[in-house]
Amino acid sequence: MKKLTLVLFSLCLVLLLPSCKSALLLTDLTPLKKHMPLTESRQTLGDRMDPKETIEISEIPNKKVVVDVYPMSNGAHTSFYFIAYVDDKLVYWGYPYEFGRHKDEMINKIGEIAWKKFEDK
Repeated sequence: MKKLTLVLFSLCLVLLLPSCKSALLLTDLTPLKKHMPLTESRQTLGDRMDPKETIEISEIPNKKVVVDVYPMSNGAHTSFYFIAYVDDKLVYWGYPYEFGRHKDEMINKIGEIAWKKFEDK
């Protein structure tokens, strides 16, 4: 009886834990492609988890900019990860500091503003 209980408990853990995911993994990002429509990329990631927060950035003129914030786990450590959309198209995704290293000034600005807004909440 104890063996059967242990097997059933283990089976429940295997089946239920993936649906209780608390952070994205780098492998979850594999399907993303630059210029992918916002709805498609959110749907792709939504199968894994919903964003912790969505930040709207109005400080960039003539552009509709949205950044989704996800917890990201590398196994030992969890931090925040940004996925940025401009005019409803995926333009860049990475850790906040990576936005600052990008050669495109708009990506730098998106990362800077998104981080400030995220920290202020």
